[in-house]
Amino acid sequence: MLNRRRRKSVSKSPDFITEEDRSRLSGGNNTRSQLHKNATASYEAGFDCIENDDYETAQHHLQQALRARLTIYGANHSKVTEVHEAMGHVAVMQGDTEKADYHFNIVQTRRGNVTISV
Repeated sequence: MLNRRRRKSVSKSPDFITEEDRSRLSGGNNTRSQLHKNATASYEAGFDCIENDDYETAQHHLQQALRARLTIYGANHSKVTEVHEAMGHVAVMQGDTEKADYHFNIVQTRRGNVTISV
């Protein structure tokens, strides 16, 4: 029972990528270079949405950037941490303190500092 709960909570983590996702993201037209371009475009689109106060769409774009960067760099890379920090700020703007805490805890664990701006 505990093992089942553990798997369920891990699969809900933004850092979780299934093997199917990893294969799909790294195969075909999704070369490392293309993944990097997609990650950058998604990250920038997220900030464009933030500027327009469209936080739901911003989270969607940042989630795409996170998945691509996880595939390229792995969970402990600073580029992944940067996306978690942005997602935390968006969650603050949405009033979702639980999600914000989750992302900021990851940032703090990996980097050691967090600056929250509202």
